[in-house]
Amino acid sequence: MVTSINLGSFSTENGRTVLSGSASGLDTKGLIDGLTTAKRLPAVQLEDKIKQNAARSDAYAELKTILNNFRSISDFLRNPPGVNNEDKDAFSYRMTSVSHSGSETGSNFIKVTAAAGAATSSIGITVDSLATYNVKLTNTFSVTDENTTVVGAAMPFVPGTLTLGASGVNVTLSGGDTLNQVVAKINAVKQQSNVEASIIKVSNGNFRLSLRTMDTGTNQNYTLNAPSLAVFSMGFASQIDAVNAQITLDGTTTVQRQNNSFDDVLPDLSFELIQKTAIGDSLTVKVEEDKDQVFEAISGFVNRYNEFRVFLAKQTELDDNGKPKDTAILASSSTLRSVAARINAEIAGIVEGISGGDPDRLTDIGLKFTDFSGDADNPATKNIIQIDEADLRAAISSNFDAVRRIFTFDYTTDNPDISVFSRNNSLAVSSVTLSIDHTNGVYQATYMDGATPVTINMDARAMSGSVPGLVLTGQAGTVLEGLTLLYTSLSDDLSIDLDLTQGVGDRLYNSLDAVLDDDSGMLTTELESIDDQNTRMQNEIDRIDQIVSDYRETLLEQFSALEASISKANLLLQSLAANSAAQNSNN
Repeated sequence: MVTSINLGSFSTENGRTVLSGSASGLDTKGLIDGLTTAKRLPAVQLEDKIKQNAARSDAYAELKTILNNFRSISDFLRNPPGVNNEDKDAFSYRMTSVSHSGSETGSNFIKVTAAAGAATSSIGITVDSLATYNVKLTNTFSVTDENTTVVGAAMPFVPGTLTLGASGVNVTLSGGDTLNQVVAKINAVKQQSNVEASIIKVSNGNFRLSLRTMDTGTNQNYTLNAPSLAVFSMGFASQIDAVNAQITLDGTTTVQRQNNSFDDVLPDLSFELIQKTAIGDSLTVKVEEDKDQVFEAISGFVNRYNEFRVFLAKQTELDDNGKPKDTAILASSSTLRSVAARINAEIAGIVEGISGGDPDRLTDIGLKFTDFSGDADNPATKNIIQIDEADLRAAISSNFDAVRRIFTFDYTTDNPDISVFSRNNSLAVSSVTLSIDHTNGVYQATYMDGATPVTINMDARAMSGSVPGLVLTGQAGTVLEGLTLLYTSLSDDLSIDLDLTQGVGDRLYNSLDAVLDDDSGMLTTELESIDDQNTRMQNEIDRIDQIVSDYRETLLEQFSALEASISKANLLLQSLAANSAAQNSNN
């Protein structure tokens, strides 16, 4: 007779007893886990998408770093807009050299520093004199040591007041002062007198006192008056006046300074005098473009471009079946394709407006497009740039300005009062004639569309502050959109010719700047979109998890009820079995 129903062993979950295995094959816990797992499958799929988005975000972050580096080196090669930006322009850097008319090393006589933007030049210089100090040196006097009294009757110093320096600062010496105390009193006011005292030990028991100005030049000269002279009973071995530094430029112009630094004689040049040139000798200072700096900057530009090309190859690499590899996270990214198209268009483009047979594209100066076959770390990559070092250095040396125009924004004009303040890639013309009509307040630009002259209006406003002149801006939708000119004159009505060229470095910077803009750039938009997707998916995951949790609770209640029913059935069976056993016993 059946005395119990056995559906398996029981376990406790969420405070409820559930079956967790059965001799009959029924596994209640497994059933609950399986049902809830199946119900949570949409959340698992969303979690997988979030993981995929994390990988995409990481890939975009790497792309952003690469493009930031590319933008930075493009900026260094583009002649940044605005004013006083020479130190941000590779083509404005200068190198200097000093040669001697004889066989000596020029740098032993003068050190020359050129700021970025200094005019290239060759300057003849002679160093006529170095700036010196005013020095007064006493005769030797005999005392035991520095701590011996030196002020008093029949001693090296007589009590009294010294008047020191060009500013006339008084120092009082008193009877009984030691040599060290005399020096300490003088040096206590050296910032006011500009005279510093020091002890010279000639030999044991024999000393001299030196009074030297702290600065050079004739402005430091002073004469000890009679009361001051009376203090020095030992007398002076020498009193040497200071002299100014002097140089002669190109044999015609003599310049003096109070010290050996000349930083205001020629614009953007500084001279530090080291020693005099001999009579009849001269120095030649050359200020030239820093061609090595330009070569290194262009090399950096090429490296950053190639880095992008390799990244692009990794993100579009296919497996043997022609499908994107697992590492090609951005294989389907329209943003990456758009960035690549922008870069390709600028890197291979021709610089409009360059004439006279000068180079107008990268391949004209030793940069060659080629394919990279790949290596252990990188896939095969098309259209990287390889530098022919000899050709590039030759181009920089022989036609520096031509190389510069390939990269920078450049302009020429017949009026020095006009300058370009800013521009962008919307500029679509290389030669215009500006019409400045102050009388009627009309400001226009005329350019050639084929053989047809076209005239357009420009916006104009007064410069801010007290600076006279106008800010002229190309109107939106015209060929001069994004161009801002400064006209620093309010003279008569006139016309101005302006020729413009926009090099690869400038156009690339502008394109990359739009991609990387923190507010509206493509990468910013893409990353924000991924974040928004992740937020929405996480909210949906949380909702599904709540549903699954509620569903699990329902299942637990249902199987708990089943467990209670089985328990009642077992009690009934046990009772029937007991009654049957009792009847059999009575019989």
